[in-house]
Order: sequence, then C-alpha cells, then structure tokens
Amino acid sequence: MRRKVLQATVSAVVVAVILLGFPLAFIGAQFVGDGEAAELTARTDSLARSVDTRIANGEEIPQFLVDNAADATGRLPAHIVVIDPDGNRVEGGEPIEGEMTADSRRTDGGAFITVSVSSLQIALRELQVVVLVVVASFVAFVAGISVAVWQANRLAAPSSTSPPRRSSSGPGRCGPGSNRPVSRRSTSSHPSWPAARTGWPSGSPRSGSSPRTRRTSSARR
Repeated sequence: MRRKVLQATVSAVVVAVILLGFPLAFIGAQFVGDGEAAELTARTDSLARSVDTRIANGEEIPQFLVDNAADATGRLPAHIVVIDPDGNRVEGGEPIEGEMTADSRRTDGGAFITVSVSSLQIALRELQVVVLVVVASFVAFVAGISVAVWQANRLAAPSSTSPPRRSSSGPGRCGPGSNRPVSRRSTSSHPSWPAARTGWPSGSPRSGSSPRTRRTSSARR
C-alpha cells in the first residue's frame, strides 16, 4: 500500500512538472526576448525624437544626449551611433563585442540612428528565467515527494481506532472475544406453566382440553 501511494504521487508530480515546467520556461524566455526587443525599439524612438528636435532648432546633437541614451538605468548597455544630415557622427556607449542586436532608422529630420545591444546579454536574461522556472519545479518536486512519503507512512501505520476482532468460536456462540450480546431469553420452545397457578382441576374445561374433545363427548351422549 505504501509503495503504491508513493508511485502514484511521484508519477503525478513528474507529469505536472513536465507539462507545466517546460512550457513555462519556454514562454518565459520568449517573453523576456520580446520585451528586450520592444525596449530597444522604444529607446530608438525616444532618441530619434530628441535628435529631430535638435535638428529642427538648428542645434548640433550634443554628446551627453547620446551618452544618456546609451547608459540608461535599468536597461541593457547600448552602443549608439548618430549621423546628422551634415554627416557629423556622434557615438555613445562602449563598443559591443560579439553578436549584437541592432535597431536602425532614419529620422524625419534626416539623421540616421543605430542603437545596438549585446545578444549575449539578452540570452543571459532569458537564461535567468529558465533557471528560475527549473528551481521552482525542483522545489515543487521535493515538496510533492515529501507529502507522498508522509501520506504513505500515515496509511501504512496501524490505526488505534480500529474495531476489536470478533471471536472465531462459531455462529451462535459467545466466545471471549465476541461482541455478540448474551441473550437472557430461555432456549426452551414451549414455556412451562405451573399447574398450581391455574386453580382448575385437570378435568375442567378450562384445564387445557381442546374444544374438539368436548364436541366429541357430546356426540357420543
């Protein structure tokens, strides 16, 4: 019984982890990747509006504007290149080594902007979500095993409230371990009636003679 309970519970926990853990890890990693792509697009749009404002006012693109967009707090470090309509080039942020994800566009004022982030940084953030889901699945698995062991031990332990065993002395007999109450009724099929209580002679009609006997005697007379 204990082994069956353990096998059933472990199987249920494993199936739940497989059916929920892997899809959740995949969806979480994809959600993080899509979020980083949307964040990169938003950074490019914000910088493009600021650059167009400077160009419309006839001002040069300041260096701090590009640096602030590259080193935004709470976002991935980016490398930004801005080329104004006159061909002046302004760069901000550290150059990215290895594979990168970039968003480039030309603004309404004629400037060209490229915002690049490291693809490795995006992959690391996706990996963090996967690791978090794996850890949560492992904790759920350990908790399920613990509950299964506790429940199996509880079912396997002898119950203190079990009813007493009946005696095997046979039907109709009351042995030492029998729960059958002892009957106080007499085992005789015909009760005895003392003749002294009737108060009638034995030849009297009320002494117990049947009506058929009386009719037979009348007929003979």
